[in-house]
Amino acid sequence: MAKISESVEIRWPRADDRLLRKAVDWSSAITFSNYSAERHALILNGYFQAGHALVDHCQRNTYERQVMIYPILFCYRHALEMAMKWIVSSYGRPFGVSPEPDHDLWQLWESCKAIFTQIDDEGAAVSTSTVERLVKEFHDLDIRAQAFRYSVTRKGDLLRLPDIAVDLINLRDVMQGLENFFSGADGYLDHLCSASNEMQYY
Repeated sequence: MAKISESVEIRWPRADDRLLRKAVDWSSAITFSNYSAERHALILNGYFQAGHALVDHCQRNTYERQVMIYPILFCYRHALEMAMKWIVSSYGRPFGVSPEPDHDLWQLWESCKAIFTQIDDEGAAVSTSTVERLVKEFHDLDIRAQAFRYSVTRKGDLLRLPDIAVDLINLRDVMQGLENFFSGADGYLDHLCSASNEMQYY
């Protein structure tokens, strides 16, 4: 292997390589958040933004679409999962809804909907019907959070995906809508909880 690495003019692993080397130039530095709520929000937003950025990259480099579709969908699926987990973990307790520990998008949506309908039964039924359909579509695409990370199951069976040509711009647009919906729901629920806490002092 040493002879191979010496004979090619490409970046090769080096003996002094470290993944998380301390930065000496702040223009290229980044730090982690060690506050759970803040890190959750950063991960949630980061995966949405990563999905958007990869779609933009595919618009500039069309030949990479076939490669990028899997990380794009993984980013969007994980962002959607994190968005719903945020709603349930942050606001579920007053409504008798417990956090869901697994990756099941449909169970997470059922928990979110239980919160939404207790706030406004009629309004939630109207405003969330489209979101419910989109979450179900994503859930059915990848029930066990595997289809965008692996090609086969542990038993070696193909993880099948739809045999269609996917419109990436539409995908990004739809996911932007879902991102806005859950961001708006977070803001609204936070407002309700804040108002409720203020009322306890009177």
